[in-house]
Amino acid sequence: MITDTIQNAVRYEGLGEAFAKGLRFAEKAVRENLPEGHYEIDGETVFANISSSQTRDAAEVRYEVHRKYADIQCIASGAERIDSAPAEAGSIQEDCLRERDIAFCQDAPLFASSVMRAGQFSLYFPGEWHRPSLSVDGEPQTVKKIVVKVLCK
Repeated sequence: MITDTIQNAVRYEGLGEAFAKGLRFAEKAVRENLPEGHYEIDGETVFANISSSQTRDAAEVRYEVHRKYADIQCIASGAERIDSAPAEAGSIQEDCLRERDIAFCQDAPLFASSVMRAGQFSLYFPGEWHRPSLSVDGEPQTVKKIVVKVLCK
């Protein structure tokens, strides 16, 4: 897991060209306030979805994990909390990895919790459990977010 501001995205270009493309897109999406929708950046290797949703109480949100794709979750407006758990901590309760590269579990031991605000991002590598879209201080709010998917081989 990496958490930083999108202005520092250039620091992570060493992760490879696919991550560099994804982070550059997230920075552009925030700077230009791109509209909601699906964006192909580099075919199935790098793509993004921009959407708005309401944050929720932790009891309503499951942890998720991916096997093929890393997630770059960048906040365009609003604020949300994202919890993360150690890779080995989650026990899959709903497996959609084959169809959609996502699996879920309800509870996992908390490793870290980050309050993400506009212009900040978190990067979750395959195998890292994370629970996004959580309310900050128990107050639901609308968050516009860019989620960039980067294929990891």
